[in-house]
Amino acid sequence: MTHKVKKLILLMLLPFLTMSCLSENTDGSKIFAVTESVGWHNSATMETKVNHFTPECKGYGYSVGTEAFYNCLERAITDSERSAREGLSNFMNRSSQGLGIIQCSSAGSSTICKKY
Repeated sequence: MTHKVKKLILLMLLPFLTMSCLSENTDGSKIFAVTESVGWHNSATMETKVNHFTPECKGYGYSVGTEAFYNCLERAITDSERSAREGLSNFMNRSSQGLGIIQCSSAGSSTICKKY
């Protein structure tokens, strides 16, 4: 697939990708990140995070307003932030190891490839 074709496909998909990564803070401001990603944690308000994790803590049986409920929220937010950072770090490590440009040249029956 040529570079121009890849670029065209990306431009066609960009509006859909953007909308799938768009959420909203409780104050109406937009968040251009996947929920619970590093970008989401960096741009979501605390109120948005509390609203997001409240059903999880209620699901564990904690009652809103109790110390146990607030401890659950704190743990859920902290665990989610850590998981997002670890996921991004793992992705970056895999990307830096596996991606690159490989250029090969052939002369007669031998081929020499270099990775950049």
